[in-house]
Parts: sequence; C-alpha cells; structure tokens
Amino acid sequence: MIKNIILLLALALLPISGCLFETKKDDSINPLRFYRYPDYNLKSIGRVVMLEMENLSANQELGKELTMALSEEIQKKQIFGLDTLYIKDPKWKSLNLSTDSDISMKQLGDIQTRFGAAAVLYGEIVRYRPFPRYSIGLKLELVDCTTGQLLWAIDQVWDSTDAKTEERIKSFFSTQMRSGYKPMEWEIVMYSPRIYNKFITYEISQTLE
Repeated sequence: MIKNIILLLALALLPISGCLFETKKDDSINPLRFYRYPDYNLKSIGRVVMLEMENLSANQELGKELTMALSEEIQKKQIFGLDTLYIKDPKWKSLNLSTDSDISMKQLGDIQTRFGAAAVLYGEIVRYRPFPRYSIGLKLELVDCTTGQLLWAIDQVWDSTDAKTEERIKSFFSTQMRSGYKPMEWEIVMYSPRIYNKFITYEISQTLE
C-alpha cells in the first residue's frame, strides 16, 4: 500500500521533474509517462532480476509473453545485466514469491543474495482488451534491493484506437521493423499481438536509457 502511494505521488510529479520521454519530437504525440529517480544513472545498477509480470487479464499466456518481449528489448539496450525469473521456475517457489505485485524487503534481500542483483524489476498487467481494439495497460517498478528505493516506474496504457498511439506505431514500424509486410505495412502492428507487444516493450525499454 505504501509503495503504491509513493508510485502515485512520483507519477503525479512527472511534468515537474522533467523525466518524460517522447518517442518523437512532435508535440502532438503524447509522451510516455514514467518516473526515474532524479540524477540516477540506471547503467550504474550492474545487475537486475526481472520477475514475470502478474497477469490480471483473461489471456493466460500474456504475462509470460510480455515479460519475455521486455527482457529481449532491455538486453538489446545493454543498460544493465538482466536475469529473468518466471513463475514456473523452481527458483520462484524457493524465494516464496507470490503471484501479486507486492514484494517485501526480505524477498528483495533474498533475490540480491541469490542472483547478485542490485535491483528488481516487477509489475502487473492491469488492462487487456484483444483485437480488434487492442489495448494493454502496464504498471512496472524498478526497486533497489538494499534500500527499497523506487528507481524507475511506468504506468501506461497502449490503446491501438488512440490516434497518438497510432503515430508512434508508424514511427516504430519505420525505424525498427524490416520491409516485407506488404500490403499492410505499418498496420501489421495493429493486427499482430506479437508485434504489438514488441512495440510496447520497445517503448518501455527506451525510457530506461
């Protein structure tokens, strides 16, 4: 409960803190809303453990799929070392991790000891609406294992029917995807859950740089 209040306060201060990330320099496009601890270089963390996202959606595989996609995008950036822990991994059970998004200081300490990690990345899927109006909402937090300090957080909904999201999708397609998707071209992102997830996780990874 306390961490949720801290996250809400942090996100409320985003316009003041100047921690907004814009996928394009066009003011007509909404930037992603995220928090980063002031003057903190995430590259200094060293190693992070990412936990499989808590899945509150009806799609049973979505938590694992989004976690895998985000793990791949973060590793491409080479911002910090990353270990990804999934619910079905025996290590998950041995650490007494629950399926909800709360994590105790003891669990942070256990993860730090077991993996040599300085921080833990975890969160939940809070919204899911499948095709044809694809929409996903995520809340993620990066927390220091030693102090419990919130280092980074994002609380965002990606709605394919939103015009500004569509503009960011076009930009993503033109810069991050290869040719060969005719006749649909950029619209393939809107019709492929796998590629849409890649678009979402790409945007998230950009905020960590």
